[in-house]
Amino acid sequence: DDSLNTANLRLNSVPNLDERGRNFTWSAVGRVPRFLTKRLPLGIELGGFYNSSGNFNPVNIRTDLTGQIIPAPAGTTKEYGVLVEFLDRRVSLRVNEFHTVQTSSSNNAQGATAGVYNYPSFMVDRYVTAQAQGINFSTIPGVTAAGYSSYQQLYAALFQLHPEPTRTLKNMRLNATGTAVLSDGIAGLTDTSDLDARGLEAELVGNITPRWRVSFNVAKQETVVSGSAKLTKQVADAVYANLVKFNLLGIDQGPALPERQTAATRFNSNVGNPLAATLARDGAVSPEQRKWRANFTSTYDLRGFEHPIVKAMSVGASVRWQGKIAIGAPFLTGQALKEKIVATNKLYTSTSQIADNDPVMQTQFPNLANPFYGPEELAGDVWVSYRRKIFKNFDWRLQLNVRNAWGNGEDIPVTANPDGSIAVIRIPNETRWLLSSTFSF
Repeated sequence: DDSLNTANLRLNSVPNLDERGRNFTWSAVGRVPRFLTKRLPLGIELGGFYNSSGNFNPVNIRTDLTGQIIPAPAGTTKEYGVLVEFLDRRVSLRVNEFHTVQTSSSNNAQGATAGVYNYPSFMVDRYVTAQAQGINFSTIPGVTAAGYSSYQQLYAALFQLHPEPTRTLKNMRLNATGTAVLSDGIAGLTDTSDLDARGLEAELVGNITPRWRVSFNVAKQETVVSGSAKLTKQVADAVYANLVKFNLLGIDQGPALPERQTAATRFNSNVGNPLAATLARDGAVSPEQRKWRANFTSTYDLRGFEHPIVKAMSVGASVRWQGKIAIGAPFLTGQALKEKIVATNKLYTSTSQIADNDPVMQTQFPNLANPFYGPEELAGDVWVSYRRKIFKNFDWRLQLNVRNAWGNGEDIPVTANPDGSIAVIRIPNETRWLLSSTFSF
């Protein structure tokens, strides 16, 4: 009623969120007894490991469109692998695989969750503005054809767009003078999705000679998003069904504004399009994650040389490589766009209904099947060290490391515009020289 109740301004001394979790993490490592492997070639020895762990992340209060508190994001990881050692343990190969599942990750469907919650009050507010400006109701495009004869009759229909219990939570109403629409918010409103990540890693480490040691590892990882914004879609479908039920799709969305758009067009802009773009990613491998990574490291001890300085030195180098990564996507055009509109906009049942110059063809859907990719990344480091004994039990080591000695000298694309032009770049890591002096005793 527009009055201020100061008693409600006091903070509640009782926490409104109580998150508790219990996780049990365990692992096992085992080796095959030597007497069972002694007949294998190259002195092979076998081992394996398994690890199971879980976690949860207490975050700020999150609430869904039904007013229910969303549980904290939680995850479980299972990892297992094998270890093979041969040549008297001078060389080892480790291969491990992991599977991580995370539930209840926040996903507001690119704003569609708030968009569908606020859509009815958004529409009422625009008509209240038109009424306050004295606009004759019968002159508003679409309302008479839809069967409405007054502002109050239209408000009654708009108040019923949400399904229960969202409608009760929203609690839409006009103030005492009928000049403003009032409604209640939902603290921490959002929706969720689940993540399923899998990866495989192999690492080979060995002493090729007594003075030459190398290591090489390669990893592959993929993440799939699923169950995105389920409740948002349910509520959005219900609101759309009520727009059809109350014959509101064709009414003007802003009578007091110079732009002419229908309620259906505004619903698609605020809810339908971002929701469809979110759901389009469900079940697909995320291209925003680099699929492949590899590293190679080699160190050589020069103590076999006769020169007194050189034989006290060792040198090494490493190479790091990462595969390409998606940095954006173009918008769908032509027939592909028409098919997407038909699939997401219930106003259309066939692409033949959509002309090439139809305003709906301005709808922007990302073409997720053909993203723009950032380049692969390749960089390397080098180092050299010198050691000597100063006293009987006192050693000194001087080492120079050159981090990012080569590779990736250009700016790195991070985000691309829909036309393919680069929107955001990352400055490459600088070449860094580090000189360290270490004493051990």
